[in-house]
Amino acid sequence: MVDHSKEFLKQIFQSEQLPASAKQMLEILNMESVLRIIARHGGTRLRMTAKHNNDLIDLLGDEQAKILIYHYQDIVISVPRCTKVFQEIRDDEIMVNKRKGKTLSNLAIAYQLTEVGVCLALRRAEKMEYKRRLKSRHTKTIK
Repeated sequence: MVDHSKEFLKQIFQSEQLPASAKQMLEILNMESVLRIIARHGGTRLRMTAKHNNDLIDLLGDEQAKILIYHYQDIVISVPRCTKVFQEIRDDEIMVNKRKGKTLSNLAIAYQLTEVGVCLALRRAEKMEYKRRLKSRHTKTIK
């Protein structure tokens, strides 16, 4: 797995692809904690109670788990799957590895895709990279 910069993850989490419930979690938790919750519990509902929270403590650490439980106390939250967000992250990883010299067949095996699937992921990653560059140029000209 590629180590993404905080700036890249910030851009991903500010994307239109991110559901409102994930954005709400980001208001109280750090990005790493939100990613962990989504990766493990995406597509399910979690009841936030002070009791029986060992799973969250193991997943997030004591401090982040307490923040989450306090904020959503006795509420059932729906954890989004964030399929598009994770696809963007995976596509970026594929692009980084391709630029490091990995072949299409190596990437297909590593990411359990076909070579055509890798080509499609590379195309999506190029489009996203282009959009990010345009957006950063636009914000620089506004300032």
